[in-house]
Amino acid sequence: MYRSLLRFLVPLALVILIRDLSNQVLNGGMARLPEATATLASFGLAFGLFFLVAAPLSQLTSTSLVLVTGRSSYRAVRNYVWLLCLLITVLLASLDFTPLGDLVIERAHGIAPPFSLLVRRALLWLMGAPILYGLTHFYSGLLLRVRRTAINGYSTLAGIVTSTVTVFLLLPLPFVQATPLLLPVLATYVRMVTEMAIVGYGYWRYVRPGQLAEAETEAPTFAEITRFFWPLAFILLVQGASRPVINLFVARGPDGEMALAVLTVVYALGLMPYGWLNELKNIPPAFMGEEGMDRPVRRFALACGLFSFA
Repeated sequence: MYRSLLRFLVPLALVILIRDLSNQVLNGGMARLPEATATLASFGLAFGLFFLVAAPLSQLTSTSLVLVTGRSSYRAVRNYVWLLCLLITVLLASLDFTPLGDLVIERAHGIAPPFSLLVRRALLWLMGAPILYGLTHFYSGLLLRVRRTAINGYSTLAGIVTSTVTVFLLLPLPFVQATPLLLPVLATYVRMVTEMAIVGYGYWRYVRPGQLAEAETEAPTFAEITRFFWPLAFILLVQGASRPVINLFVARGPDGEMALAVLTVVYALGLMPYGWLNELKNIPPAFMGEEGMDRPVRRFALACGLFSFA
């Protein structure tokens, strides 16, 4: 019984741990570049803002899993995903090109214009990321519908490996040494493109040819999709706000740039002991069809929590 729970959790937890390790490789790469403090601090602040607005896109996996029942609903949800990704891209652009950026980046964080310029540059270069991130999660949900969960795992692992290799390959190159901020941005894009390519291939191979039926109920409207998506997105929006809020106070303190650089490293490192616990949420749905599993699942979750704490 507990062995089954362990076999289910271990692969998911390993993916999370490997991902956290790859983040440390990226941080280590930035630390070895010229202007390491400014690079770590500016990318950490920019990625925190990016994650704040883009984190809800991960709930598109659940949205497509539940709402896509045929071809017309697929088109409706896909169009909704494109619109949502474009809106988030516009929001990121507003942080670069409008007074909103002055308010959020410079005044709220109390940082100097040269440092603010690096943050804006990172946000500018990340403006293509929401579309990749959103579409990856959308198609991941469709793969879950046909129980091709392994492809989602392969895409995550492949993204981790390629981004890690990218860091080592780019680190000695002259153009990266001249513009250190390119390293984390390019590594992020390599990871996202790899994940999107594998998930997209999985959709083309296992879903598109015939898994979506012609006959179905009426396709959901944008309002209906929003009513389903918004509560899920709001939870992640609140969770995603934690890092930007911390950055806000850290940046306004003494030697804020150095503190932000340290926080960028510590934040990823601090998640490693317990970040995998988030995968426990997948156990109850997976084992709910088996009788007498409620108490073992609770005990197993408690044991995992104590192990992480130790």
